[in-house]
Amino acid sequence: MGKLDDNDAVQFDDAYNEEERKIINENLGKSVQERYIKCQQIYSEKNLNAIFNTYENVGHWTTSDINLAVIKFFLAQMRGN
Repeated sequence: MGKLDDNDAVQFDDAYNEEERKIINENLGKSVQERYIKCQQIYSEKNLNAIFNTYENVGHWTTSDINLAVIKFFLAQMRGN
């Protein structure tokens, strides 16, 4: 997730209806960044196996470093590492 990412699909009715938005906003937060942090907390509290990476100076896009990290992650998973 880019630390500068403010692209928030939740707030638009082409992705979520009013009831869904209300549930999400009330339970996870009103901004995409709030929800990202809240989701990390929930995963941690439940001891779920997940990796969250926040990239400084990145918005709603990727960089070559991010793309390489994703490729390395999937290759490691395919190898069973």
